[in-house]
Amino acid sequence: MTTSEQLKKAVLVSFKTGIILPEILAVLAGIRPCLTCGLTKKQKELITRVFPELTIECKKETIANRQIMVCAISKEKQTAKQVINSFVVEKDPEKTGRLLGYPECCIRNHLYFFERNIQYQHPRIIHHSYKNSKKRNFLTNNLFNFSTRLKDKKDLKRQDKYLSSNKDYPFHPYYLQFISHIPCSYDCQESIKMGERIQLLLKEYAPDIEKVISFTLSKPVLFFDLFKWVILDGHIERNNILFYKKVIPPISLINFSLLNKIRRGNKIIADDNKIEIFKDNLLLYSYQKKDLTDGFVLDFK
Repeated sequence: MTTSEQLKKAVLVSFKTGIILPEILAVLAGIRPCLTCGLTKKQKELITRVFPELTIECKKETIANRQIMVCAISKEKQTAKQVINSFVVEKDPEKTGRLLGYPECCIRNHLYFFERNIQYQHPRIIHHSYKNSKKRNFLTNNLFNFSTRLKDKKDLKRQDKYLSSNKDYPFHPYYLQFISHIPCSYDCQESIKMGERIQLLLKEYAPDIEKVISFTLSKPVLFFDLFKWVILDGHIERNNILFYKKVIPPISLINFSLLNKIRRGNKIIADDNKIEIFKDNLLLYSYQKKDLTDGFVLDFK
């Protein structure tokens, strides 16, 4: 089977297995050496049957009393074995990051948080990448592909609720990515290069999906936490004021009352101290932030 044939089949297989389409395309095209995911026995059998040239190595892992079959998929058997061992058994983020093909600068950035045991403080990590960026390229927008960043049983339940709330979304919400790692900054050149290559694959083999992904990732986001954010169809103008027309899906687990206030408005001003929501010049809501990371706007252009 040629690479082109593999990539065409990957689109269909991703819908049947829940495997993230941008990731499997990247592995098949040689952009990344390996990917990790959770699979059922039937899903693994389907991938093996369609792509006999791929190796799938799996180990069972218990996360918050839920047993999951974690798998590493690669064209190289040795790579898949090394990844699954490093990821599940050794739990070595530095080694795993290199085996998965992530940029060195992003691996070092992740290690900074991991070594301080703050790798699950997501607002702090996202804010760090945000502050390290002069511009925020939508190809590096990693806010909505958080399946590997879940900490405990509470997070797993939140993930289930999030996926259930977006069950009518046109494809799996975790498709919303061009890169799967946490970038050291949202203008990281190595991450952008990787994102560009994956975007081109999607444009060729799944153009309708690519349009939705690019449209969504390029919009400004009011971010609070892993499961609490709002994507807005709008733009930033003078004095960092966010003007918007509407909230766009997918919808997070943000407080429903706050979401309704945002939907009623068309302008947001968020600084280091507070967040204000306006309808034209009428103030609808004002929120005093607890700290710098308690709600901030990321402008992905």
